[in-house]
Amino acid sequence: MSDADGRRGDDERREHFRVKDEALVTYRAVDAAEGERIRADAGLAWPNAFSLCSRLHEMRQDTTVLRRHAERESSTFGRLVDQLDRKLDLVTEVLLAQEVTARGAQVLPVDVSAEGIGFTVSRSLPAEQLVETRLVFRSTGLGLRTLGRVVYCQSDLHGGFCLGLTFEFLRDYDRELMVYHVLQRQSMLLRGGQYGS
Repeated sequence: MSDADGRRGDDERREHFRVKDEALVTYRAVDAAEGERIRADAGLAWPNAFSLCSRLHEMRQDTTVLRRHAERESSTFGRLVDQLDRKLDLVTEVLLAQEVTARGAQVLPVDVSAEGIGFTVSRSLPAEQLVETRLVFRSTGLGLRTLGRVVYCQSDLHGGFCLGLTFEFLRDYDRELMVYHVLQRQSMLLRGGQYGS
């Protein structure tokens, strides 16, 4: 097996990891025409808090090697760059929270992977229904706006419905963001002895 095949296999396994988290969530059912509009607008939209979050993460990944060199040259400079990153993260998190809160977001337990998400909803949605979802994860402060498709929606013991969505549309840098979030959250749970509980 080549190195490239090994890396591809690792990436695929990471995408299927599922972790539990908590998030600010808004969702709404959309029809096929609106789903197409959301896809078309994704690449053309004016910058917003969600695209800012994804692009900052992408830029951070692109400068990883430079950051390591800078840290080797000066630990003080490395700490300064980390502090600047934390400040940007905090500003982005506040912008994301404001955007979803203004849309009536609820704090919900979520079950998430790089391929989809599950959470509880108050009314049933049919299989294959398109759903626009906006999320801000409490553990990492990362946010995502996506289009999903209902895989299942089953009644639970509390009068609600367990909704499972597969991500129907994610830009490449959004998918990278989700993989990063899942790995970060998994690491947090492992450190806290909660993974798999």
